[in-house]
Formats: sequence, C-alpha cells, structure tokens
Amino acid sequence: MTHLNLSRRFNRKQLLAGGAILLSLGLFVDLRGLPSLGAKAVAEPCPSAPPSQGQLSKQQVAKLLTVAEGDQKDKIREIVREPSCKLPNLQVRSGSMAEREVYTLGFETQTWIVVLYEGNQYAGYKFWFR
Repeated sequence: MTHLNLSRRFNRKQLLAGGAILLSLGLFVDLRGLPSLGAKAVAEPCPSAPPSQGQLSKQQVAKLLTVAEGDQKDKIREIVREPSCKLPNLQVRSGSMAEREVYTLGFETQTWIVVLYEGNQYAGYKFWFR
C-alpha cells in the first residue's frame, strides 16, 4: 500500500484521534496497577506494617476519590489519617520530588491505594493490586 492510498483511507484528524485513543488506553492500563514493561513485581508495598494500620473503609475511599488534584495535603489527611507506610520519594517530573503513602483497603485485602503528593499538594492516587 502506498502513502497515497493510506492518506485517502485516513485523514490526519482520524490518525491523530486514533493515536490519542491508543495513548489513553495505555495510560488507563498503567493506572489500573498492571505492571509496566520492565517493572519488577512487588508482592506487598508495606511488608512490615501492622495489618490494621492505615486501613481505609469504602466511605473513606469514596471521599478520597472526590478530592481534586492540587488540593492541600491536609484535606487528604482529614479523610485518611496515617498511612500503612511510605514508599521512597519519586521524581515524577523534572525538578519535582513526590512523596508516596500507602493505605490498605479494609474491605479488599489484596488491594492498596498509593497517594501521591508534590510538596504540600495532593497529586493523585493509584491502586496497587497483588
């Protein structure tokens, strides 16, 4: 197939839209806790933490998921209190180190939620599945 035939079948907007869809699917898969290529599988993020420390209820998770990115860390702390453990800081973008706190789910023992902060601002979350 030649370049001319390809351009007749798909215009530039269709190709960009298709690429955007593929990119968003890739981000969705990564955000759902599936291991990325080359990533080491980790059985448990907080092996030394007591099982009851940092457990969240369904209500707490529901409240946490409504907090907007960029809100203050204190707003998250009002909902979740102390974490099960803290993971090592991570550089998520140039010049910015992020803190990561892990909470276990009291209703789903094989799942954790990792909360990310940049400075004193809430930057998001990710579910971690065993």
